[in-house]
Amino acid sequence: VDTTIYLWFAGSSGDKNLATMRKQYLDKGTTPTIWDVIFYDPNGFNESTVTLNLDAYYYGIDTVTFRSSWDENALFCGLHGGANGAPHGNLDIGNFIIELDGVRFIRDLGSDNYNLQGFGSSSVKYFTNPYRYWFYRERAEGQNTLVINPSLVDTSKTGSGDSAQGKNFDQLLSANAQILEFESGTTGAYAVVDMECAYIEAKAGSIRGMLVTNNRSAVVVQDEIKLNGSTNTIYSFLHVRSSATVKISEDGRSATVKYSGKTMLISLVVDDETNGTLTFGLMNAEYLPETKREPIEGEDAGKNHKKLYILAENCTDYRVAMVFQILDDDLYEYTWTDIENWKAE
Repeated sequence: VDTTIYLWFAGSSGDKNLATMRKQYLDKGTTPTIWDVIFYDPNGFNESTVTLNLDAYYYGIDTVTFRSSWDENALFCGLHGGANGAPHGNLDIGNFIIELDGVRFIRDLGSDNYNLQGFGSSSVKYFTNPYRYWFYRERAEGQNTLVINPSLVDTSKTGSGDSAQGKNFDQLLSANAQILEFESGTTGAYAVVDMECAYIEAKAGSIRGMLVTNNRSAVVVQDEIKLNGSTNTIYSFLHVRSSATVKISEDGRSATVKYSGKTMLISLVVDDETNGTLTFGLMNAEYLPETKREPIEGEDAGKNHKKLYILAENCTDYRVAMVFQILDDDLYEYTWTDIENWKAE
C-alpha cells in the first residue's frame, strides 16, 4: 500500500486515522518523503493504533476486495460486477484477480492503446462504441470470466447496442451486475455476483461466488450457471504472465503456476450436477478461433500473458469451483458447497 500522500489526505479530510496509518508505516521502516515534511502536523495523530478493515464492498461499481492482512506478502483478491457500459469499462462481469503470498498470479490485463484503429476502416477506433468491444482487452475473453458460445465478430455490424451487435459482444453491453451478497468475518469472507444479466443464454439464478477461507489462506471462485439449450460451449479463463511456468495434472483437475519464486496450486472441484465434457488446459492469451479475429497493428491484446482455461462442451449446468492456494505441505481441501450455504467465519 502506497501511503506517501496520506498526511495530506489526513489534513484535508480531518481524518487522523490516515495520518496515524502513515506514521505506523514510517515506524516500521518506510522511507520518509518530502510530503511527510510538508504536511506533518504534530497534533494530527491518534494515540492508538489504526486497524483497517480487511474486506470492502464498493457500492455503485459493485466490486469487492478481500485480504488476509495489510502486509506486503498478504493474500489479496477482488471480484467485479457493475455496469459493462460504464465509461472506460469492459465486458468484464465476473472478472477477478488473485494475489497469494504477495504475488499477483491471476491478472487483469488493463487497457489497450486508446489510439488504436483498424478492422479495415479508420472509423473503427478503440474508444468508439460499438467497436471498442471488438478488441481483446475489452472483451470477456480478455478477462478472468466466462465466455459462453463464442462466435464470429462480424465487422459489417456497425450499429450500437446489444440488439445491433448480437454475439459480436461476448457479454451483454447493457448488463449491470449487482453484488448479491457480501459477508466479512474474522477468518474468512465471501461475495456473490449476478451472472445471469451478462449472457443471453443464462437462466435465472446464475451466479459466481468468491470465498476467502482456511484462515484467509485460500480462495475459492465458484460458478453455478444454468443455461438454455443443450449444446452450449463455456470457457472460464485465468490470465497469467507468459513467464509463469504452468503444469496441468494428468487427470486434468489441477494445475500449478510458478511465478516470481512462488508456486500456486489451482484445484477444480466439480459438482455432480455439472454435465457435458470438461477440459482444463492452457492457451495463448489471444482471440478465440471462433471470432476470426487477429490483433491489429499496435494492439497489445494478450501481450506478455497466457491463460489457463476450463472448457465445458454440450453443457446446460456448469457448476465448477476453482480453489487457489500456495503449494505447500498443508493444503486446504474444499468440498463442494452450494453458494447459498457459504458462511463467513
